[in-house]
Amino acid sequence: MSLDKKDEPGNDAMPNIVVKIVGSKYVRYVVNKPNTSRGEDEAIDIPRQVSEEFSALRDSESLEQRFQEVDRSLSGLVSRKEFQISCESRGVTVSSRLLRAILSDSNYSQGGQIRWKMFMALLKETKMSTNPLPCAGEQEEDRSVSVKDSYNQQHVPEATGKPSFHCASVADRRCPQNARPVSQPAMHFSEDKYSGEQENWIDRFMKLENVLRLCMNKNSGMVEMERAKSLIYNYNHIYHLSLSEDKIEDALWSFHAGQNILVEPLLLYLKEL
Repeated sequence: MSLDKKDEPGNDAMPNIVVKIVGSKYVRYVVNKPNTSRGEDEAIDIPRQVSEEFSALRDSESLEQRFQEVDRSLSGLVSRKEFQISCESRGVTVSSRLLRAILSDSNYSQGGQIRWKMFMALLKETKMSTNPLPCAGEQEEDRSVSVKDSYNQQHVPEATGKPSFHCASVADRRCPQNARPVSQPAMHFSEDKYSGEQENWIDRFMKLENVLRLCMNKNSGMVEMERAKSLIYNYNHIYHLSLSEDKIEDALWSFHAGQNILVEPLLLYLKEL
C-alpha cells in the first residue's frame, strides 16, 4: 500500500515536504518548486544599484574620510551598522537590499563586515562613469565614459547631409562652424580618432589593473581566482572593454595557480587582446 501526503503550498511557493507510506515505512522527501516571489531576494547589479542610491552624494571624499575615522583599527573593514550610519551622515540612506548584496559579495565584504576601501573605489568609478562631458551640439554616445576620457575623446556625428563637425582639441572643445565637408574627408583625422579611441581604452583598462593590484595578496602577486574573475567581468561590462568571454576564461585558465591567479601576466595577456 502506498499513500502520499503533501503539505499545502503557501503563497511563497516554498519547497513541499512529501511523505510517502510504503508498507510499514514512512519515506519523507522534499519537492522543490520554483519560487515565484521576486523582489528583495532577487540578485541585483551592485554597481548600478550603488549609482542609483548614491546619485545625490556630491562629496565622496567626505564619505571616505568618515570611513577612515570609523576604521580605528586600520583593517579596511567596517560593520554593517557603522556603514549605514556613515552613509546617513552624508545624506544617503542605503537600502537593506543593497546591503545584503554587498555583504554577500566577497569583493566588498569579509567576515560579515564591509570592505569600505573597495566600496569607495566602486563608488568613485560609478560617479565618474555617470558624469560624461559631451561636446556641445553632438549626440551623446550610448555608453558612460569617465570625465578624463571625455576630455581626450574626439567625436564624429552621423552623416546628415550637412557639413561634418568635430571637436578640434582639448583646449578648444567648441564645435567649429566651418569644418571640412564630408565630400573632402581628411585621412589624418581618422587616424587621430583611432589613436584617441586606443588611448581611451587604455585609460579604462587601467581601472581594471588598479583594482586587481589592490586585491593582490601581500607580496604574492596573486589574487583569489573567483575574486579576480568577478572583477574582470564587472569592469569589462561597466567600462566597455570589449573582452570576449572566451578570452577571459582562457586567460584565467592559463595563469591560474591553484585557487589563485597570477595578476601581472594575466593583465599583460588581456591588454594584448
